[in-house]
Amino acid sequence: FQTYQVAMNKIQVLETSIAQATENDKLLASKYKNNVASVTDRIDAETLLYQAKINLEIAKADAGLAYYTLLKSTGKITQ
Repeated sequence: FQTYQVAMNKIQVLETSIAQATENDKLLASKYKNNVASVTDRIDAETLLYQAKINLEIAKADAGLAYYTLLKSTGKITQ
């Protein structure tokens, strides 16, 4: 049960991370458009956003696995 709770908490943290990465990406896009930020800064912001999204999907898969492991350990499912 604890593994499932940790996985669900991780999802909440990662959703916040995506919101922050999205805001950072928008900011860097604007700065790049106005020639204040370099193309490297822009690419880094995009990379951070994509990585945050990937991490969220991995966390969702981990939560699903923890949930079904919990069901199996409590006898709710037999296979």
